[in-house]
Amino acid sequence: MQFFEYLCGMSGFKIFCTYLLLGWGVFFTSCSVEMAKPEKKQTLVIASDFLHDEDTLIFKQFVQKHKIRIVIRHLSPEDLIVKLKDARFNSGIDIVLAQNAYTALRLNNLGMLHDFEKTSDASPNSNPYISYKHNFIGIGLDPFVFNYPVDSIRTATRYHDLRTQPSYHLLSIWDLLSFFSPIRKQTNQNMTYSWIKDWKAHSSPRPEKGPWSDSVRVNLCKYSQLIAVEDSTWKSYSTEIAFPESRGMGTHYELVVLAIVDQAEHFDAANKFIEFCENPGHNEMLNKKINRFPIYDFLKIRQSGPRFYPGSIDRLVQFDEMILRMLRKLPD
Repeated sequence: MQFFEYLCGMSGFKIFCTYLLLGWGVFFTSCSVEMAKPEKKQTLVIASDFLHDEDTLIFKQFVQKHKIRIVIRHLSPEDLIVKLKDARFNSGIDIVLAQNAYTALRLNNLGMLHDFEKTSDASPNSNPYISYKHNFIGIGLDPFVFNYPVDSIRTATRYHDLRTQPSYHLLSIWDLLSFFSPIRKQTNQNMTYSWIKDWKAHSSPRPEKGPWSDSVRVNLCKYSQLIAVEDSTWKSYSTEIAFPESRGMGTHYELVVLAIVDQAEHFDAANKFIEFCENPGHNEMLNKKINRFPIYDFLKIRQSGPRFYPGSIDRLVQFDEMILRMLRKLPD
């Protein structure tokens, strides 16, 4: 009541100012209430050449743990390069998840990837498949395996046998870079070209609808492809597999890689995603879902699985461009 009488005794201007101040108070109070509302869930956009939008369920644990929504955009490496070239820092893509390391190499050579800095706190159980030179991180191993027809005689048991035995394969030209890199590491350039030339003379892409030629008793493919092909001929012949080795040194493999796009909008979320994928427990579960092998050799599934070709990943990918030239030099 006293406050009301006070207002009545004031001039019109003073009354106006008083109400104005009261109005601003109400406005700021409402603003503070709005700001107190929980923020919307952050989004992480992943470009992948082998996963699709429905595959976001693979990362359900990451979403639940960090409250970060994942969107997957299925793009071929060529389409991804075009998109990043055209949009540059406005592509909306934060992370690249590719089924081979060569995709990351190409993007890095074009200056499209964020630079990874090597830390000094590396432990014996650290990820052995990181390339600080090319700015990608390996998170899964996809070995090159032999697949045999039912009741066939195994005339090919080593990679070297592909130089003389008729075979089919399911490998892209990008897969072949990873397949032949260990061979180039073991031999010189001329011997590698001779090896590839012999393989090319005896191997051809597997017919989609079959059947296999009677002379072909082995099929070369990636481990992940064993359950990916759905035609009836493949299912009837695909009963036995082997993990060949190169000169007794281990099975060749394709590397599934992660890389952060330069100037990624959700950089912190991208780092959390990489940490999640590198965690040994999560890495094992992730690779089981995408039909690959985990990167850590101390895990049980690795101890009972194939022995992978050793060595620095940078030492292997350095031959990719050379092998690509060799493959393109050979006639179709």
